[in-house]
Amino acid sequence: METIGARLVNELFIDHVFSLALSLHGGTESLTYPYGTPNHLKDQKVPKIPAKYEFENGKFNLKNKDKLNESVKIFKNKTYEMYVGNSTNAPDYNSITSIAETATKHTTDNEKHQYKIGDMSGMVYSVTGGMEDWAYSGSWEGSPIITQPCTPTTYSQYDSKKTNYDTYHKDALKSIMFLLEVSNDKVPEQKLLGRRNLDCIINLRSNAFFNQITKDKEFCLDEYIDGYIPRIIRLSLTLIDLLTPYINYRIAENKNDIELQWMVGGSINVDKSYIFYMYLPKTLSKSYLKKIKKQIGSDDLNVIKQTFDHSIEINQGKGIWNVGFSTNDVFKQKLDKKPNTTLILMIVAIVDSSWGQKNNPDPDINPQTHIANLRTNRDYKASNYQFEIKGQTFFKSQIKILKISNNNNIVNK
Repeated sequence: METIGARLVNELFIDHVFSLALSLHGGTESLTYPYGTPNHLKDQKVPKIPAKYEFENGKFNLKNKDKLNESVKIFKNKTYEMYVGNSTNAPDYNSITSIAETATKHTTDNEKHQYKIGDMSGMVYSVTGGMEDWAYSGSWEGSPIITQPCTPTTYSQYDSKKTNYDTYHKDALKSIMFLLEVSNDKVPEQKLLGRRNLDCIINLRSNAFFNQITKDKEFCLDEYIDGYIPRIIRLSLTLIDLLTPYINYRIAENKNDIELQWMVGGSINVDKSYIFYMYLPKTLSKSYLKKIKKQIGSDDLNVIKQTFDHSIEINQGKGIWNVGFSTNDVFKQKLDKKPNTTLILMIVAIVDSSWGQKNNPDPDINPQTHIANLRTNRDYKASNYQFEIKGQTFFKSQIKILKISNNNNIVNK
């Protein structure tokens, strides 16, 4: 917190609620994630405390090197020595790795240019004071492992309460911040940055924003067109769209039935999907419709089920960001048309339930991040300043009200 830059980032985090973040660097090509701290190295036989440096002969050397296993390497960079070795699993390992895999696969269809993924300690090297681990675990791992109240003397000092997260900002640091090492060269050649071509920026995959595969795919994958910038744009858009699950659907009318087709965005795996529907008299009072909409707006799935007369349950499927998604994975279901009735329907999806489950975590606690809890934990709440978020376990489409005429046609498409 001695710099204005560090304070600016801190002010943003203690005043907002961030779920995902991306930190861009250069020097190698990888997309990595927490842990990236020495105290979480898998093979490190030292106390679970921040790594200690001592300054000797013009260099910062790590203490306790004699207690490391052979599988842990030491990386030397100018005046520093850093541990290199795989980290233990973070409590949010399932969501972190799931998002990382789909994000890198959606950067490009050229496998040679997809970013390698892994934890920061194993893919890059572990450090103390890294922003990615600070953003991820500063609120719950806290002092003295990751954070501690800072009392800098620069720039008229800085209020230590703003870095006392355990007491004053308990929800500030529960983000997944990915470290994107963009390119091997710190300053890559300009021709490798990519060319401005709108047809090639986000239109490579059939599932990304429901676009069809571009006709000029081979052209778009040319190294000088599909450069670093288009790939970063696609990766960033993937992360943005994954923030909140949603359902897009369309209705096709046949002679005796209607066919629903829907896809679940903002998600990777669809654990369950439901169609809820009911047939009511053609003419409905405004007060009755208001009552129905209130019941349907409940955050209790059982209340919604009881509101509708009919339901269809579909087990498992793929969200649009699943790397295996294709047009064959679009959900489809037919419903009968009944003359002279009003058909009210809504689609519900339960997604990415594995994000709420543990996977040999260190420490042995439940997932901590906002994004994992927002779609798996109905009781989850987090707030910062004027921002508040609340968890849920299912996601709803818009309510659709279809009036069917005497001759069995939909009159209000």
